[in-house]
Amino acid sequence: MKRRGSLILTGLVTGLWLTVTGCSARTGYKAIEKAEKLTVFEGLPHQFYERKALDEELKTKETLQLHGFPFYRRPLEMSEKDVGKLKALLGDSGTYHTYSGEKKCGGFHPDYAVDWSVKDVAYRCLICFGCREVKVYGPEGEQSFDIDRSAFANLEALLRPYQKNRPPRENYGA
Repeated sequence: MKRRGSLILTGLVTGLWLTVTGCSARTGYKAIEKAEKLTVFEGLPHQFYERKALDEELKTKETLQLHGFPFYRRPLEMSEKDVGKLKALLGDSGTYHTYSGEKKCGGFHPDYAVDWSVKDVAYRCLICFGCREVKVYGPEGEQSFDIDRSAFANLEALLRPYQKNRPPRENYGA
């Protein structure tokens, strides 16, 4: 009964927050359905666990900064089928759970960034496989969410094969 009460309270707080702020994840996941194009960027090695590899990549590869995190400059080329799957995953409200707080995984580190826009309104989702979180950015601001376990497995299975720039990952966080 205690867990049920906690879930109800979490749902009420989340609902109130969505009503007050207009949550960018809510509008973002609805908007992604209408997006004609998704742009996916691959993140560089982890800033804590893979520092040596990160420093080397920053020196030798073309990168860009998105919300303070480094990404390889060239977007990944995904098949239309996989873009459809990614839109479906990020467009499903069940993918997002209330943020449970900072994890003990060395800090948020986005493995991928997904950009889309609808009618000149831009959205971005940073996806961290280490802590199983997303940060969603839109016209209403930024919000962090935990990723549903099933959605996480699907995102990981979909995106990991597209890793093309960064050196092999160290075994951290996951």
